[in-house]
Amino acid sequence: METKNGVYQQKSPEIGVSIIADAHTFQTQPSQVSSNIDLLINEYGGGGEEKAKILGISEETFDNIIKFAAEVAGTAILMFLGCGSCISGMGQTPNPLIITLSFGFAVTAIITMFGHISGAHLNPSVTLAALVFRAISPLMALLYVVAQVIGAIVGYGFIVAITPNDIFAQEGGVCTTTIHDNMSLGQGFLAEVLVTAILILTVCGVWDPRTAKLQDSAGIKVGFVVAVCSIVGGPYTGASMNPARSLAPAIYTGIFADQWMYWVAPPLSAIFTAYMYKFVFWREAPPVKKNK
Repeated sequence: METKNGVYQQKSPEIGVSIIADAHTFQTQPSQVSSNIDLLINEYGGGGEEKAKILGISEETFDNIIKFAAEVAGTAILMFLGCGSCISGMGQTPNPLIITLSFGFAVTAIITMFGHISGAHLNPSVTLAALVFRAISPLMALLYVVAQVIGAIVGYGFIVAITPNDIFAQEGGVCTTTIHDNMSLGQGFLAEVLVTAILILTVCGVWDPRTAKLQDSAGIKVGFVVAVCSIVGGPYTGASMNPARSLAPAIYTGIFADQWMYWVAPPLSAIFTAYMYKFVFWREAPPVKKNK
């Protein structure tokens, strides 16, 4: 299936997905980073093919490595900025609003940094939605998830490294996500499904070809949705929406309660929501009228 503006197509299996869409979304051409690297190589007397021979890899493979690295770095920054706002005992006591806004602002910043490179998925749920639209190959989707898990572990690890041991120990599980004690497992599952669905609906709306001219503020839109979903869903389940985001704190703190739910509810919600948007709401961009 192929659209006129190349929003999603099946011809090239190794393509990146930009959460900020427009002409760069679901792109089959090399990423902007690859293009910039080629310009630098040519300017200083080299060539893209020569570099590929020296490295022993193709340009496409090199481009995918860059995307992998961007997902690692982006998810690490998300965890560092988001979970860093959860630390108390360092002269401040953060309230829930500060924490939720920190995650939202972090997402906005990271989309600006890496959206044009890897798409700044930062979340296996978003990557699964991209897979539903066939905007990324199954292999690249798997690599994205691996990168996101690595990035989350590294980013949270920086929090552990810079926080004094006595303060970190007092926190009793910094930035961990668990179901509220007064809730049933079914209620917690439903809460994660709902907030993840809202996030994925937003992402699909950004990807929609009809919004191609409205991409300058896409990072802000997604960041605000992350923040509001965190405000509403936080008291219930921590509003993870992101399995990698929940796994990293659990590894360092040893708090694995309800961990399986965060690897089931958000991904299932993402797949269902993406299919619903694809078959119900998705439309081709209207043709551009040319002035006579």
